Amino acid sequence: MTKNKIIISSTHSRLLDNIKICSHNHFKYIDWYTINIDEIFKAYDLIQPYKICLCKQDLDKVSVKTFIEQKIVEQSSLIIDEYNFLNIVNMNVFKSYQIPRINKYAMLLDNIDIIPKHLQIELESDECKIHMFNNASFEHAYNLGTLLEHQKAFIFSTYETIIGKNNLYKNEALLCGSKYIDIESIDMVETNITDQLINIDDFIKKEFYATE
Repeated sequence: MTKNKIIISSTHSRLLDNIKICSHNHFKYIDWYTINIDEIFKAYDLIQPYKICLCKQDLDKVSVKTFIEQKIVEQSSLIIDEYNFLNIVNMNVFKSYQIPRINKYAMLLDNIDIIPKHLQIELESDECKIHMFNNASFEHAYNLGTLLEHQKAFIFSTYETIIGKNNLYKNEALLCGSKYIDIESIDMVETNITDQLINIDDFIKKEFYATE
């Protein structure tokens, strides 16, 4: 009999979002922003999960701290620090689709608070070739909204170059055939995968099924 699991996060996380795509009905999801702590406890008691997934960004939230203190889930929890899992990729979604590349640059604004001056100049140009995604706080005609994972795969397959930060989605972009540039090293273009990639299906089997 398959044990119940629960994924808890109020933050859009590259890894957790892809786990949810691959998972089955016994994976549950609770949003800390929309559910109060009493309802979280109620859901926990009902599901009785043996594995908890938390984003590192969530650990400072009062509701998360209360939950951990009262339910004592540290020993059965997996803390997702986004940048420690960059080699785990959803290869079912991110792959070469052989689609004509009709656009120049797509910039992912995940975890970006300030756009560097050299890119601001380009964005102010009448001939701007950069389209932005994943951060509504930047008001611009070419800020085209937030993407789901399948939509990111489409973007990575139709844009020549992806601009990101700290290698977030670098491997996914390269798998889809795009080039990758870090926002802080704009002159350094990456075209080859150097990480030892792990398919997210194998990661899920190891983390959630190995002990069953």
